[in-house]
Amino acid sequence: MQAGRQLEAQLCCRRALAADAQHADTLHLMGLLSLHANQRDHALEWIARAIRQDPRPEYLASLGTALQQLARYGEALQAFDKAVQLRPDDTELWRQLGDILVQLERYDQALLSYRHVLKLNPDHPDALYKSGALLNQFGRYAEAMAQLDRADQMLPDHAPTLQARARTLHNLKRFEESVAEGKRAHRLDPGNAETCNNIGAALRLLGRDQEALQWFDKALALRPGSVETLNNKIISLYDLQRFDEVFAIYDRMKSLGLN
Repeated sequence: MQAGRQLEAQLCCRRALAADAQHADTLHLMGLLSLHANQRDHALEWIARAIRQDPRPEYLASLGTALQQLARYGEALQAFDKAVQLRPDDTELWRQLGDILVQLERYDQALLSYRHVLKLNPDHPDALYKSGALLNQFGRYAEAMAQLDRADQMLPDHAPTLQARARTLHNLKRFEESVAEGKRAHRLDPGNAETCNNIGAALRLLGRDQEALQWFDKALALRPGSVETLNNKIISLYDLQRFDEVFAIYDRMKSLGLN
């Protein structure tokens, strides 16, 4: 399986199960192979059979992953929660628990999960980035920046971290730095419309409306119906007294049913 030879791996598993139909590791491996093949319902069946034989934390985590991919987030949460109870010193399980809590929009609990990861491993880059992004969302900008600085040190050139840094710097009213971080993120991920819009918004607040419009246009090329970006573009055009273009955007938004 690790070599990417999925069919041969499945054949080996079936031979093992012919010898012992209740062998938990083999049942779990069949579940993982099904996950890799995007056969999520089959994966659930195999992994559930493994858990009935031996409810190991790694089996519960795989069950949670399969349920997560099926958008059954509440059940996935139960699986990950049980896994961390059985193995409370496993950073990856706590990280996965945090991720499912984010998908359930239980952000305060997700932050606690990521904090627990950092208690076990203070240099975990993913938990640093994700806890920083949540702290920014909660308006705790100085704390967020400290986490994101460390994340950037641990994993340089990680576009999501740079995007979060740019947003946090913007909220701290450090607009020049926000533009610089946004451009770093854009070089790594030029297809992210939010990054382009954020760069434009920071430039607009610096009074550099002409430059801002270039970034708003890049964002709209990627996401034409973004109300936030269209509104930002309107403000820059208004500041530049390009009123005909302002009215044209208003008419376009009205025709598209955008408010």
